[in-house]
Amino acid sequence: MTEQGWTLATLKEHLQRQHDDLVASLNERQRVTEERFAQANTLLELLNERAGKLLSRDEYDAKHETLVERIDAMERRLDELHGKAQGVRLSFSTLVTVVGAIAAAVTVLVILVDRLGF
Repeated sequence: MTEQGWTLATLKEHLQRQHDDLVASLNERQRVTEERFAQANTLLELLNERAGKLLSRDEYDAKHETLVERIDAMERRLDELHGKAQGVRLSFSTLVTVVGAIAAAVTVLVILVDRLGF
């Protein structure tokens, strides 16, 4: 540019420099945008991979129901075993009582026979 104003050559040079700067800026923005899309795609792939490993709600509900049923069955068996154990204890206690009563009766008979001379 001269002191008197623009010449055709200086105007062309100025416009060419602005054009080149704009093209460089657009190229840089495009590169940054492509990097962001690549990062977003990587994140989406990771999320899709993780989602493939997760249980669906229906699968969870089915497995949970199976576990609840198994726990209920175990509780019923424990109650049954507990009832049997109490029955065995009661039977044993009854047996000990009967044996004790028989022993007492035999002792009384022995004493009576010994004293009365049967």
